[in-house]
Amino acid sequence: MNLIKDNLTFNFKFIITLFLVVTLLYSIVFYLIGMSELSVISFLGIFIYFISLKAIDDNNYDRAFFLAHLHIVISSMLATTILGWDYGFYLIIIAIASTTYLNIFRKRIINYLLAGFDFIGFIIVYMISNVYFPKEPGDFSQIFYLSNLTFLLFLFMIIFKIYNTVNQINIKELHKHKNELRTASQTDHLTGLINKRALHSILTKKNNKTITIAMCDIDNFKSVNDTYVGAWNGMPPHRPSVLSVFLGKITRRISVDKFRKKTARKRGGGEMPLILDELFECVADDRTVD
Repeated sequence: MNLIKDNLTFNFKFIITLFLVVTLLYSIVFYLIGMSELSVISFLGIFIYFISLKAIDDNNYDRAFFLAHLHIVISSMLATTILGWDYGFYLIIIAIASTTYLNIFRKRIINYLLAGFDFIGFIIVYMISNVYFPKEPGDFSQIFYLSNLTFLLFLFMIIFKIYNTVNQINIKELHKHKNELRTASQTDHLTGLINKRALHSILTKKNNKTITIAMCDIDNFKSVNDTYVGAWNGMPPHRPSVLSVFLGKITRRISVDKFRKKTARKRGGGEMPLILDELFECVADDRTVD
């Protein structure tokens, strides 16, 4: 794995670990202030983050990000609904919603669905906490608000760093595909030799310079090509000890096949004439090892 992907993996592990630690702290705090339902929900998130860390080790960033995203948004929605708007848990929804623009998922539709889910959840929580069932600020509302605001700012810093890493990976992949396309457009896929397009590009760069071009024509190139293509396709898993013998077998097989096509006759009278004199030069002798 290259350094860029190692950096991306490290950043994802760091942010998931951060979520795990914050969730554990909130679970303890909720239990101490008597919010047992929020404490249980936060405690369940610890197992989700362990699953997410395992998914990152398996290079399954989609699963890790999806599980962590859903748990944080749902937990923040419930905390805002139960405690009230002044506790600032809606800030975490805003922070997590911004991560959908990292284009982590292979299918971009998942990013849009998560962003839509976050937006609808935010509207629902706002209507419940501010319009229909507003609540008075509690004793710890300012402390929770400041802690959530700090978490929001810190998370933005991590997201920005991950965004830069993702961009570096995308740029590297684009350069790789660009080089592959350039090679495919300027070389023959069978022989690997440069084609007319590449030759024209080279001549353009050599403008106003004296150059020498040599061209040659190979007689019966089809026979040579058929022989070596057959050799390549028929190459056994292990390299033959004597390559000349192996090529000789292929050449003999091609020769026999061509002879049979040229001398094929319709069977008649119950007799099949055999012509062996023409094959004397290409059929192996009984005394040879071949």
